Amino acid sequence: MNDRILNFTQHEATLDQAVGGLFEPDNKAQVKTLLTLNGIKNAVQLTSLIRERVDKLTRIAISSGFNKVLIGGHPGLTSALAIKLKKNNIEPVMAHSDRMVLKDEAGIKTFKFEHAFFYNV
Repeated sequence: MNDRILNFTQHEATLDQAVGGLFEPDNKAQVKTLLTLNGIKNAVQLTSLIRERVDKLTRIAISSGFNKVLIGGHPGLTSALAIKLKKNNIEPVMAHSDRMVLKDEAGIKTFKFEHAFFYNV
């Protein structure tokens, strides 16, 4: 079974994620554009755009040859994409990260997210 995972998120894979089997699509810029839902005026427009984007993303996933896809982004898009991927025998996964709070000498807090694992949705 192929454990490679295709990255359908706005973010580049971290080193830990890459070691865990996450790969960037060759057309990452197009995927990021399809995941971006800006300038929507109403729910009807949003629903239509989600349907269109999910169809395009699913075609990209099918043609990639991967059997797992990391999904992330707008909840309406990711939920619809998860359903469509499953219908096409592609397993949607999400990533779990541990959030760490770091303080420097001046007491300024920063946050670091460390990849923990992928899980099926």
